[in-house]
Amino acid sequence: MKDRSLVFFTISAQMAVGAFLVIGGIYERLALIAGTTIAISLIRVCLIMIGLLIFLSLLASLFHLGNPQNAWRTLSNLRSSWLSREVLFTLLFAGLIGILILGQRLQWDDRPINTLLAGLAGLCGLALVYSMARVYMLRTTPAWKSWLTPASFFTTTFLLGCLFVGAVLAVQSVFLPFEFSLIIRTVLNWLGAGLILFLLVEFILIPLQLSSMADHGIEDQTGRPLIQLYLFRLVPILTGVTLVTILFFSSTPLNIPAALTVLAGFGLALTSEVFGRISFYESRQPRL
Repeated sequence: MKDRSLVFFTISAQMAVGAFLVIGGIYERLALIAGTTIAISLIRVCLIMIGLLIFLSLLASLFHLGNPQNAWRTLSNLRSSWLSREVLFTLLFAGLIGILILGQRLQWDDRPINTLLAGLAGLCGLALVYSMARVYMLRTTPAWKSWLTPASFFTTTFLLGCLFVGAVLAVQSVFLPFEFSLIIRTVLNWLGAGLILFLLVEFILIPLQLSSMADHGIEDQTGRPLIQLYLFRLVPILTGVTLVTILFFSSTPLNIPAALTVLAGFGLALTSEVFGRISFYESRQPRL
């Protein structure tokens, strides 16, 4: 139960951070193309979905605790504990996202304040992912104490962030006027380029990470041969990202079947990342 809750917490929190950084990156371009009002309206749904995602990840983190009533104690050792810092940055990130959503709801138009809040949220999100990686870089767990742990966490963050935002925008575009769909088409082109980059990084990191895990006994612990681990990781993510990227580079606005295909591709890539995170936890093996 605890590992399942950790898988959900880490994947969903990283995806929320990645998605927020992605919409922060595309907002300025959208504002230049279509104006601030339209840009805000197009990313509003994404921001709400990110808020929901980080809220669910916080709920999942409570299931990892033996006694959720003592959750506040995890903040008691910020000076030396990466776990305490992870909790702090998660709460700060979630709180800032909540304020930004409320600000949009109340139509706050103070651009400097909104920019400051968004910048702080982005920094807290990056600190959250880094702290999360450092939590697992333990001397007693050789398979985790490697640069591959933060590298894979940050790659998951940006890959799933791009896919999450792209999936939300793809579904939105089906129900928006044609001129808005054309604007979203431009954004999807940018996301497609990002997906290609992060997929290439994954194809470097996945074999390295699985080989490192295999060196520390993951095959013995899971009962799955290494080739099966490779296939379960590489095939879904390659298939999913390829499907999504092809549609993102299409020259026409997405229709309902195309949007559903994007969701399916997102689901395949997410499945690969979840399986990878499960394998990560299964590789926990103390140094003898």
